[in-house]
Amino acid sequence: MTKQIQKFQEEQTRLKLVVRIIFSALFIQLLICFRLWIPGLRSFPMISLFKWLPVLWGNIPDIVLYLVMLGSCVTIIIRPLLQKALVCLLFAYLLLLVEDIDRLQPWLYIYLLMVSPLLFGGRNKTVSTIFLCRLVLTSVYFWSGLQKLNVHFAGNVFPWLVDFTGGREYFETHTIYAYIVAFSEMSMGILLWIKPLRKMACFMVFGMHLFILIALCPLCHNWNYVVYPWNIAFASLVYLLFFRSTPTVIKLSKQQFAAKLYLVPVIFLAGLMPFFGLMDKWDHLLSYGFYSGMPPDPEYYLPASKRGLLPLSSLHSQYLSDNKNTCYVQIDTWVMDEMNVPLYPEDRVYYEVAKKLSTTVVHDEQHTGLTINRKARFSDDDKMSYYSFEQIAEMK
Repeated sequence: MTKQIQKFQEEQTRLKLVVRIIFSALFIQLLICFRLWIPGLRSFPMISLFKWLPVLWGNIPDIVLYLVMLGSCVTIIIRPLLQKALVCLLFAYLLLLVEDIDRLQPWLYIYLLMVSPLLFGGRNKTVSTIFLCRLVLTSVYFWSGLQKLNVHFAGNVFPWLVDFTGGREYFETHTIYAYIVAFSEMSMGILLWIKPLRKMACFMVFGMHLFILIALCPLCHNWNYVVYPWNIAFASLVYLLFFRSTPTVIKLSKQQFAAKLYLVPVIFLAGLMPFFGLMDKWDHLLSYGFYSGMPPDPEYYLPASKRGLLPLSSLHSQYLSDNKNTCYVQIDTWVMDEMNVPLYPEDRVYYEVAKKLSTTVVHDEQHTGLTINRKARFSDDDKMSYYSFEQIAEMK
C-alpha cells in the first residue's frame, strides 16, 4: 500500500511538471503571435471558424479574452491542477477561435488534447492524463512522419531544411535521405513504447528537435519561431514521460471504463483521425502534417494598378506577372510575416480570404481571384487551379 501511495505521488509530481512545461510553452507562444489574437494589430482578414456563424467580437473583447488566456496560463503554471483556470482558458480560446480559424494552431490543439482529462473534475485524473500525454506525443511523431513520406518533402522541404549545412543540392538529388528521415520520425512513435528500444528512440527525438531548432534559428532560416518553445516542450516531455519513466497502458474494469469514456473522443482525434488526413478527408494541420510540403499553395491576384490598396504587411509576399499587369500575393507568406503563424491550409479558408480581399480591401470583383496549386503525394504532377471572384462567390 505504501509503495502504491509513493508511486501515485511520484506520478502526480510528474504530472505537475508536465503541465507546467506545456503551459509555459503555450504562454511564450501566445506572446510570440500576439497579432493573431488582437484585430487592431493585424491587417490580414479574419475568417470565421464556421461560415454560417460569422462573428466579430471587436478589438477590446478580443484583447480581454487574450489576456484571460495569458492569465490562465500563468495561473496553471503556479497551480497545475487548478481546473477553473483551465476552464477559463478553454472558454476564452473557443470564443476567439469561432472568430478566426487561423487561431486553430496545431500546437494549441495538441496541448489541449494532452491535458483534456483535467477538465472533467475529480482528483484521480493523474494516470489518465499521463497516459494521454504519452499517447498524443507518440501519435504526433507517427503521423507526422507518415505525412512526410511524399515527393514534396523529399525534393523540396527537406533540402530546404538542411540548407544551413551547405548540402542542399546534394539532398535534392539524393532524396532517399529524406525518406529515411520521415520513416525515422514515424518509427519514433512506435519505438517509444518498446522498452528495449525506448532510450534509443528518445535520443532520436532529442536529435530531431535539436535539428529543427538549428534549421529555423535566426542564424539559419530565421523562420516560424513560434514553434521554438513547442520543440523544446516536446523534447522535455519525452524526457519526462519516456526517458525517466516507464509507460504503462491503462487497465480498466467495466465500471472504470464507463467512468473514463471521456478519453474515447480524445484518443479518436489524436490517434485515428490523422489517418483520414492522408486522403484529404481531415484538415492538414490536425493530421500533424508539419513540414510535409503537401498543403496547397494559394495566391490571390489583382490588377497591378491596385496593389497599393493592399496592406503594407503584404508587401514582401507580392510579386508581379511577367507582363507587369497582374499582382500576385502569396497568402501563406503574408500570414507568416505578419502574425508569426502559418495560414490554416484548407481550400475553404483560401476562398473566404479571396472574397474578403476583393470586397473589403481591393473593392474589385471583376479582375480579382485566386490560384491554388494542389499537389499529388507521390508525383510532381501539381495541379494549378484558377478561380475568378464570380466562381468563388458561387461556392457554398
